[in-house]
Amino acid sequence: MFFGDRRATDVQRISSGFLIATVPTGADGTDVTVGTYVPRPIITAPTGGTTGLADTFTVRGTAVAGNTVAVTGSTNQATCTATAATDGTWSCALTDLSPGQQALSATQSDKAGATSKPSAIVLVYVGTPPATARLKDTDPSIVYNSWDYLGSRGYGDHDDDVHYATTDGSSIRYTFIGTGIKVFGEKYTDQGNIGVSIDGGPATVVDTVPTDGARHTDVAVYTNIALAAGVHTIVVTKLSGTYATFDGFEIDNPASQ
Repeated sequence: MFFGDRRATDVQRISSGFLIATVPTGADGTDVTVGTYVPRPIITAPTGGTTGLADTFTVRGTAVAGNTVAVTGSTNQATCTATAATDGTWSCALTDLSPGQQALSATQSDKAGATSKPSAIVLVYVGTPPATARLKDTDPSIVYNSWDYLGSRGYGDHDDDVHYATTDGSSIRYTFIGTGIKVFGEKYTDQGNIGVSIDGGPATVVDTVPTDGARHTDVAVYTNIALAAGVHTIVVTKLSGTYATFDGFEIDNPASQ
């Protein structure tokens, strides 16, 4: 048993399928491998935040010499494979990738067939990002924790649908390439505060209760247009109120035009 790349030395088998082990000091207790450990490969090029890529480009990285590396692009699951050279380097070409953000990841397999966990994600952009782009709340790259979907509300939502949460602590996570982002939602009397954090920084608390008592839909409840060009992660968390609503993001990339 391994925690990350650290072997556990005191593994006890208590019954079929159940093991007990002490996490080695400094190891990640959530990254567990039972059986043969194969390290994750590393993607070295292109680097995260690269834009303007053609629909076919070469991916490079490092792995264990002789292992087979498989690279995957996110939107249309394009793949390529390579064998790591004696110095551990490898490269292969992804082809016919769809325009837009692509989350690249790689695994490596040893000669016995044991396969690593996926590498760290490298987010790149095929083509030129638009100056502004609206992202619907139904986009599959948005990660929801304890939010529900509601369509056909008839209140003027973007595409007449929203995601909503009723439990404080419910969160939304999205990773993007850009220099700015807006969070769209609703302002109404049954809502409360949300917290918005960028790249793990302190949360900005946003009051989504309107001063006029009227319902305002499809409005930018949070805006940050002063981000450095590159990859960023935004987390939106419900803090108070009966409801929090979310109607998508707008991503800014004016420097790319």
